[in-house]
Amino acid sequence: MFAGLSQKLSHLSHPTVRAASLRGFSALLAANGLTAAPMLREVGLPADAERDPDTRLPVAAVNALLERAAGRTGLDDFGLRLAEQRGFSNLGPLTALARDEPDIRAALQMLIAFLPLHNDALEIRIQESGDLVLLAVEVHDPGAAPAVQSTDVAVAMLHRILQTLFGSEWTPQMACFARTQPASLHRARAMFGLRPEYEQPFSGLVLSRTDLDRPNSRAELGLKPYMASLRQ
Repeated sequence: MFAGLSQKLSHLSHPTVRAASLRGFSALLAANGLTAAPMLREVGLPADAERDPDTRLPVAAVNALLERAAGRTGLDDFGLRLAEQRGFSNLGPLTALARDEPDIRAALQMLIAFLPLHNDALEIRIQESGDLVLLAVEVHDPGAAPAVQSTDVAVAMLHRILQTLFGSEWTPQMACFARTQPASLHRARAMFGLRPEYEQPFSGLVLSRTDLDRPNSRAELGLKPYMASLRQ
């Protein structure tokens, strides 16, 4: 069912993302005195874009929507606020694929291999250097437009996924962003458990190599044969 899918989707000229990427968008706008429907239409998305989480939406439109929302609300950490409302299950089928890998490294590799099931334009690279591992995140926009808020969401969701696998007390060695520092660091500090570094060469997380090789405490290894059959 999934064989070759990640390779095929990654070469689409018009990348898409699951509508689950907008989960909580309308509620966050409403909390700041704005209505989502007009803003969704402005970027060419349907007013009910959040209704079905598995609907595919153009990445360029979603990126533009989040940038517009940040500007109109005056919240330059809009992406982090949106990510606060997400959990591991927000990734849909990726959750099932990655959850039952035996260790964190294998879970991340599975997640990366099948990222297009959730977002054709999202890339996560694992770079190992000595005792440290860099997880670099990039959101590609086909129109070369800024994707600051979408990248913030992606880094925050990667952190949420790792906390789900490691346990809620886990924190990375560093949280890094290529963007400029937001006006307030309150949410970022609370989310990552440390002060993030801004204007860095990459956006993503730094963790220890020993973290990467830890067992996956959420794995239900008895389900792996069934998941393997789905990927054939």
